[in-house]
Amino acid sequence: MRPERGWGIGRIRIVMMVILIGNASWSMEKESAGATAATNGDVRIPPLLVSSYSKKATFIVVDGKVVWEYQTGKVCHDSWALPNGNILIPSVDRVIEVARSDKTIVWKYEPPEGIPVEIHSCQPLQNGNVLIGESGPNRLIEVDRSGTIRKEVKVTLNGGAHLSMLIVRKTKDNVYLVCCPHETAVYVFDENGKVRRKITPNETVGHPEIKWQMVHSVRPLANGNLLISTSYGGSFFEIDPENKIVWTLTSHDISEIGLKYASGCQRLANGNLVVSGYDSAYPIFEITPDKKVVWKYQNPEIGFPTDVKVIENAVDVKMLDIVQPGQTEGGGK
Repeated sequence: MRPERGWGIGRIRIVMMVILIGNASWSMEKESAGATAATNGDVRIPPLLVSSYSKKATFIVVDGKVVWEYQTGKVCHDSWALPNGNILIPSVDRVIEVARSDKTIVWKYEPPEGIPVEIHSCQPLQNGNVLIGESGPNRLIEVDRSGTIRKEVKVTLNGGAHLSMLIVRKTKDNVYLVCCPHETAVYVFDENGKVRRKITPNETVGHPEIKWQMVHSVRPLANGNLLISTSYGGSFFEIDPENKIVWTLTSHDISEIGLKYASGCQRLANGNLVVSGYDSAYPIFEITPDKKVVWKYQNPEIGFPTDVKVIENAVDVKMLDIVQPGQTEGGGK
């Protein structure tokens, strides 16, 4: 495959126009039986990229309908819509780039054989490489489009192949964020694998509303804070660099959602949060900073989602979502 470099703003805008306008691009569209969407007023539910743990698949949902899906055969915690129209998916034993048009695999990375390893997360970087977290060997690698490992950062974690590393991200400051479910901790590592910070339940002692049961995800925010989800603790919280809790969201705040599990989330340009809640009554929803539900969505076809990304107007540190000109949010180089 020809390397895709310089994934810039112009290409992203073009792809989004295809997503929103080009019906031919969504030739896989079908009715979603049993789907339920509720909004406040005439709010439009944006196009969504959904990673489903239970269905072992990645879905694209537009106007509440599943218009594209790819079955990975393995649990799926993370996925990305690339500017070239393809979908990047980590699926336990590999990372694949799938052509949306015909579902062919156009790029993949597979770890060495004979080593217990699970891959639950990846992140496309601005230089065209892909960050991959290998749980078990406990290493963060940056792989180029030819499949060559360009950078390797070894880290020390507990939990084995299944529970030592879940969601990983690289920030614009070139540090690595790693969720370690076994330790119920979020680590911040430097480029050499040295621990710069460790966030555990000790940092939230003064906030009894935050419940922990392992940890699922961490998202770096444009303001330098981190947004963390606590699995079956059913809590999201934003924490600043001095470990001050500046915002929380728990199941008690949004009883209409029936939030059971806090998994993936995405901060939007307007400050709202789009959330995936696994087996919650409404497993995908958007909420304002003052905790008002904008819309909520359930659909048996997508099963229990553990990650969701809006495929437009996102300025969270999501390398290949929309980033407006002049903004510096984004991951490492």
